[in-house]
Amino acid sequence: MSRYDKFRYIYANILNESLSDEQFETLCKNFAELVYKGVINSPFVDGAVDFLEKYHKKIPLYIVSATPETELIQIVKERGISGYIKRFYGAPKKKADCIEGRKAFTDNPSKNILFIGDAINDWKAAEKTGVRFIGRVKPGDPDIFKNITGI
Repeated sequence: MSRYDKFRYIYANILNESLSDEQFETLCKNFAELVYKGVINSPFVDGAVDFLEKYHKKIPLYIVSATPETELIQIVKERGISGYIKRFYGAPKKKADCIEGRKAFTDNPSKNILFIGDAINDWKAAEKTGVRFIGRVKPGDPDIFKNITGI
């Protein structure tokens, strides 16, 4: 779910308040700045860069994210990994739609597409599109995937 949808959902269903266009724009701007700084300054997952270096010429690699696509492209460039990634997909596109789009260009997509994610919505997108999924759990965090069969 994109941050835009989350902000609207929180105001409508949790806070039970209206959300003006001005408030919405301020939330989006502030959140984008925080996320950008946090992602740029965070360490890579152990082994991620080695994986990219080893496999980017052997298999096409894509990023599918709920981050707005323009921000995603900036982040990937800033992190120095844009050369490893064939294509970036971000909000407002839905993850399942992006996976479906890739399936049209992939032989035996249920076998040849592997979606790695860290959220239940990632698993749902993989499940909806019939592709394989690996759930990543950050060390020390609870395993949100432990009760899901088939992972």
